[in-house]
Amino acid sequence: MEKLSDCPFVFAVFVFFCCATDCVVIAQTTTSEKYKQDLLNDTDQPVSVAEAIPSSVTKQLARVSGDPGFRLANPNERFNATDIILKDRANRRLCFATKSATHYLVCYERGGYVKSKCVVAVRLVGQSLTTPVWAAMVPNECNTLEGLRQAYRSHQLIEHLFTVTDF
Repeated sequence: MEKLSDCPFVFAVFVFFCCATDCVVIAQTTTSEKYKQDLLNDTDQPVSVAEAIPSSVTKQLARVSGDPGFRLANPNERFNATDIILKDRANRRLCFATKSATHYLVCYERGGYVKSKCVVAVRLVGQSLTTPVWAAMVPNECNTLEGLRQAYRSHQLIEHLFTVTDF
């Protein structure tokens, strides 16, 4: 029997699916279309740097990604853009983030053999409690809230149910 690495096409497809999804599943939930539309329309106050995202939201991003070492670099800042792990660099880079009184919407890119962009919506519950409510893979050219809205309207997002391997 051949090894997986001896079959270049099969191996490439396997690597693509392993690298392209930065995912862990938490609890199967779905988010209604109306909720997502309201979220995209109401969560519009810009957050320009990763440090401005509350630690409770960042903890949920780490939980959703399954990565306890989850760190976000600021936009245009160097980060681990390859599969080589550099401990002194963040493993993801903020593309953009927005907020409202009740939600944070965080879009970030993840490096690796196959780069990917993810968006995660986190609902604020009181002062320090948060819960993830929506997550999706977004097109790589999606760099703004308006770009995200257009990608959503044109069905270009790959949405994820929360379970134990997400983002």
